[in-house]
Amino acid sequence: MSTVGVYSSEEFTERFPLDFGSDMRGSMVTNVNDVVLGVIIAHQLKSGEVCAGSVLWSSFNDKSNPLWRLLSRPGAPITIDPSIQCINCGEGKHGYLHEGVWQTI
Repeated sequence: MSTVGVYSSEEFTERFPLDFGSDMRGSMVTNVNDVVLGVIIAHQLKSGEVCAGSVLWSSFNDKSNPLWRLLSRPGAPITIDPSIQCINCGEGKHGYLHEGVWQTI
């Protein structure tokens, strides 16, 4: 994850419409055919800065992707593996997305 800008709380919610809970939000990454390729996961620091990173996959449960696998079926709440960790902002957010909910480790 890396800092992507400073936003008000309203702008943060608008730019990252998916609410994963635990102050984590996101937005889907799609191609020109609206096929979901991944998700941008973000959290807002007290300064208003937003720290965000992307998790990309090639298809449902694709074991050839060396980083993350989408374990949920298309259209279902997102479950991915392995965990996601923010190492840039100093807050050290670390967790899983399971059935569309952020689970802190």
